[in-house]
Amino acid sequence: MALLGAGLATGVALVSGQLGGYALDPATRRRLRALGVKEYVVLRAAARRILAADQPGAPSADEVGVADYVDGWLADADPATRRDFGRLLGLLEHGTPLIAFRRRRFTDLDPAAQDAYLRDFSHSRLSALREGFAALKSLCMLGYYRDPRTWAVCGYEGPTVPRGWAGGESAP
Repeated sequence: MALLGAGLATGVALVSGQLGGYALDPATRRRLRALGVKEYVVLRAAARRILAADQPGAPSADEVGVADYVDGWLADADPATRRDFGRLLGLLEHGTPLIAFRRRRFTDLDPAAQDAYLRDFSHSRLSALREGFAALKSLCMLGYYRDPRTWAVCGYEGPTVPRGWAGGESAP
């Protein structure tokens, strides 16, 4: 009986360690439109690794507000897309034991381990994982490169047509 109690206590500790500990500042929490706190924290951690600067002076995913952008994009998406993206973030966070044979959740891994896990996700034999990673990466990229501060990272000099020009007349 004592062994069963100890096993149960260990199981509860593991589960509570996997499910708790997500916190956001009140201002960010109030801004959320589609994601829950946990989903936002997981997305922000993934965006930081997917968009980790590989050259000096490149703005970070946090500076550009990638997670906020994706939250807004999802708020305008249909309910099935929001549900599926939430499930993807849940799998990313808690799938570490099945995908990468790690006991800790994604947000508790160090940056190198997060990078390796995302690589495993993107190169999985399961097409659903590869496609999920591609969707996550695409939304993060949309959120990142929409900001003019990021354009130099990929050599883009900006639009050749002035902002606000809708066509119809000759461009100035």
